[in-house]
Amino acid sequence: MEQVIEEDLNSFNCSFTFENSEQKRSLNDISHKLERYKKLCDLKFNLYADGSHICSLESIEDVAEELDDYSNDAIIKLTLNYAKESNTFTLFEPSYFIATDAFESKRLLWESVISNFQELIYLDDNEIKQSIEFTNNKANNISSLNKFNDIDDKPRSFSLLSNKTSNNLILSNEFKVISSFTFMKNICSEYDFNGYESFSFEGYSNFLLPKISESELLNCNTNFLVIYDWLTQDKHVIAKLGILRNILSLSKSVDLEVCFNNDLINALFSNFQIYLKENISQYFDVKNKVSEFIFELSNKSSGLLEEYVSKAKNILLAVLSYFFTVVVLTTIDKNNTVNTMFSLELGGLSLIFIGAALFLVFESRKELTQKSYDIVELMTEIKARYNLTLSQQELDEMFNSPTLNRSMERIKVSKFHHGVGVILVLILLAIILGICKNLP
Repeated sequence: MEQVIEEDLNSFNCSFTFENSEQKRSLNDISHKLERYKKLCDLKFNLYADGSHICSLESIEDVAEELDDYSNDAIIKLTLNYAKESNTFTLFEPSYFIATDAFESKRLLWESVISNFQELIYLDDNEIKQSIEFTNNKANNISSLNKFNDIDDKPRSFSLLSNKTSNNLILSNEFKVISSFTFMKNICSEYDFNGYESFSFEGYSNFLLPKISESELLNCNTNFLVIYDWLTQDKHVIAKLGILRNILSLSKSVDLEVCFNNDLINALFSNFQIYLKENISQYFDVKNKVSEFIFELSNKSSGLLEEYVSKAKNILLAVLSYFFTVVVLTTIDKNNTVNTMFSLELGGLSLIFIGAALFLVFESRKELTQKSYDIVELMTEIKARYNLTLSQQELDEMFNSPTLNRSMERIKVSKFHHGVGVILVLILLAIILGICKNLP
């Protein structure tokens, strides 16, 4: 008896060919298969003799009666055809459906099933009809150069399918293999499916895993899932991937089960703890460094203000000393009256002195303003420099320093007082000019 079975995403086709003389033995062999298929759905099969269609039947017991009039050397053929057109994917022969040895082809095939059907129906190892529903899965966005991509959910999704189909060893193992394969695609730096299905890892050195076997993927599945859960349990995916690739790149063996043994898992956990401790230390170092910058800026702004105030006081004291020495003492010494207190020469000299004092005050104010702008720009540059290391909220809180804010506010107030002082000096200047103008 010749048997041909074909099953793909769209249809199931099965045919059995035998001589009529072998009818009894052949029908006994065929009967069990047809009964298995009918457990999944209602089916009819077509009966042919010497290439001519005889009839369509539902029961194998009716075949013998239909063949009574045919000679023993007649070629008999039974065919069964089923189109998979509904939302239910009926799987008749798992071993034929997943016959391909290419892991990428397996993945694409099952992802097509999951995306096109809502339910899978199959027979378990005890030939009992089973069904599972497919849940929505994220698209697989892993590129052929997976250096910086995030981990997707395919390894866990196929692992869940394996658990759901654990009553069918062929199906369950198939999903485990695909789960392991998608895991390898997720974590590798680069892969090649044109020739050998190889995976490379870029770390301390370049490490290549050549063609891997189905049994290796199956045996490593448990460890793969432990590592996958560790990778995806928090937001440190990229850092963990780097640790994993670095450790793998130092491997001395290309045996998949040796590379991904329990020692690797322990090394991953330990190295990540070290990474966290180092990062925390670096984090506080960065915060302390930013705090030192802020403290220096506060001291600098306070120093600028003190310098400006000191210059303003000295200039004001010089002006007062001038008037006290030149005007008051001269008047008292010579018993001058108000009318004779000022002369044109004294008025001119006073104008020159006051003008020079105003110029110095304006220059000091200009210098203070420019340096205060420099401090603000420096603050902006420091915030931009540490923007990738510290969060924006942390930077805002740190730069909202009460000491720095008070210093900058005092600079603004000093500018205001300076304006008031200038106005008073101008008033005094106007008085002098008025007196000088009225002199005889």
